[in-house]
Amino acid sequence: MANRLFKMRQFRSDANVIGEDPGADPSQKLSSIAFGTGSSVAFDKSDQCFIADKVNHVIYRMKQGQSANVVAGSYGVSGDAIGEGSVARFNAPTAICVDNKGVIYIVDSGNDTIKRMDENGKVTGFAPLTTGTIAGGISVDSKGDVYIVDAI
Repeated sequence: MANRLFKMRQFRSDANVIGEDPGADPSQKLSSIAFGTGSSVAFDKSDQCFIADKVNHVIYRMKQGQSANVVAGSYGVSGDAIGEGSVARFNAPTAICVDNKGVIYIVDSGNDTIKRMDENGKVTGFAPLTTGTIAGGISVDSKGDVYIVDAI
């Protein structure tokens, strides 16, 4: 069974599949993009969609009606590096959120860290996770304070 991304509508039981089919090229439109395991999704104020892909170690960005693209990480390559675009490396990014300034926070589970990405795709370190912490989610409040929930 394919891992899929669904678009849900409030108070309706129908949903549109907008991403599936493992093995597809990461530059394809989101309607046919491959997710190893799309582990988290978040939207910024302009409705850009950001997806953390745990298995393929990348962050996708999709704008309405446009192709999805990898904005951080290198498809299928794990690692731990800060930098812009494909220079950045993740090891199983599992949670993602966006603050009101457009900064994206990513739980990089395999590296026990939280990374942050600016609107240009530059990834920097943000904070280490305490050894043994398994972050099950991440969120940021209106003041910019970042919260994680421990999944243990």
